[in-house]
Amino acid sequence: MKTNESKGKILSGSASGEEVFSLLFRRHPIPMWIYDVETLNFLDLNDAAVEKYGYNRDEFLKMTIKDIRPAEDIAGLLNDAAKIKSELQHSGEWRHKLKDGRTIDVEITSQTLEYGGHKAALLVAEDITERKQSEQLVRDSEKRFRSIFDQSPVAIALLDIQGHLIISNLPLSKMLGYSNDELSKMRFVDFTYPEDADKDLNLFKELTEGKISKYSIEKRYVHKNGNLIWANLSVTMQRDEHGLPLEIIGMAEDITERKHAEEALELAYTQLTNLNNNIPEALFSFDVVLNKMLQVSPAHKAVFGHPPDEFFKNPQLWYEIVVPEDKPIIDAGYPSLSAGKTIHHEVRIVHPNGEKRWIEATMIPTLSANGTLIRIDGMASDITQRKLAAAELKRREEFYEAIMESSADVIFTLTNDGRLTFCNSRITSVLGYL
Repeated sequence: MKTNESKGKILSGSASGEEVFSLLFRRHPIPMWIYDVETLNFLDLNDAAVEKYGYNRDEFLKMTIKDIRPAEDIAGLLNDAAKIKSELQHSGEWRHKLKDGRTIDVEITSQTLEYGGHKAALLVAEDITERKQSEQLVRDSEKRFRSIFDQSPVAIALLDIQGHLIISNLPLSKMLGYSNDELSKMRFVDFTYPEDADKDLNLFKELTEGKISKYSIEKRYVHKNGNLIWANLSVTMQRDEHGLPLEIIGMAEDITERKHAEEALELAYTQLTNLNNNIPEALFSFDVVLNKMLQVSPAHKAVFGHPPDEFFKNPQLWYEIVVPEDKPIIDAGYPSLSAGKTIHHEVRIVHPNGEKRWIEATMIPTLSANGTLIRIDGMASDITQRKLAAAELKRREEFYEAIMESSADVIFTLTNDGRLTFCNSRITSVLGYL
């Protein structure tokens, strides 16, 4: 580089030193220029600046550094130029305007010096437009990921191999009552119900040791307020191409309501089973399509004389033990059942001990969507004693009526207000009334 005046320290020295500087300056792949710090005029520039910005050398030397700045950035430029600078300074990120009107992002590094009698600065402008765009794409991607992450219907967390939470989503925070910041300082065992911790820890250890690639369990967590939270947990390990652990992903679905419903259902089932096993009536469910007993309560032994397993083996056993004279009563009920109507009937059966017993049965039909009978639920009870008592009562009534009719006396009964409710036939011969 040839000049008519002495150079500053950076340009001083032998001709070979100037040639080295000129070579580095002119041919450096990153745009560089020297400008007057007072007038802001360009004093010199390298080939990369010409190629990058689109102006030829002569055009550049008639311009100031304001001419390559967007209008809205000039005030900031002038404010920065007015500051006292150190010899070498990193000026940060700025925007520059190219000749074709495009704007690029640059990172500026400058060095103060004297050049041709001017107080000047050597400026290096590295184009970081693509880097900025890539960074923005990463930010946008992270924003989209975070949005999807937080809107997931399940709680998700990324953990390290010690079980610390690296990042967690909003559903996990809501499920446990801790903020994301609080969770980032915790291990998963810190909010695991103590009785479930060992099982989870053992599986987690096998996962990190490579013995398993994933696991799923139902476990309990402890909410920040102390409440228990049931969750269905799935944990997987992400590894790199060399098989080394990258991160662990845990996904937990809150199943507290389901577990409470299951507990309530189990309690109801237990209560129903207790009732089914202890009531004297025989309860049953019969699949008409499969000709299969679905339920036979223990009371069948007491009512029919046959244990439940015999009815499971032979679903028609209840019909087979009905006395032949009463089977038409059973047969007559099928049309009503097929029409979806509940039926009641009283029939006699032959007990295994040879006795005949009276059975009262109620049958409730279930029809399919197309109106076909598919199931019969019912209840049967032994009414033999009731039938015998009724027969005995009738026998006694007939006996007493015969005694009263054969009596020579007039026998009658009156209510408190004098109304006649009963009289034997003797009264007609005595009083002459029919």
